[in-house]
Amino acid sequence: KTYLESNIVEEYDEQRIYELIKSGKIVKTVFDGSKEAEEIIKENSSGKTLVIPFKDKSEHQTCPFTKKKSKHVIYLARSL
Repeated sequence: KTYLESNIVEEYDEQRIYELIKSGKIVKTVFDGSKEAEEIIKENSSGKTLVIPFKDKSEHQTCPFTKKKSKHVIYLARSL
């Protein structure tokens, strides 16, 4: 595995996502696409959205941040 691949973790638990971001990992998760979700992520982890892949579809149905129906798969990481 490359360094990048070994630092990507798939997670759907909100608190665990914050812990992983703070520890320097890149987190693959889902979200509903709202500004509200982005603000929650930023406030709780200093994280930001890196990318929203076009081909990745959300199989996990609930956004861990707003508890609304998820629309996108995203990658999150700590802001530098």
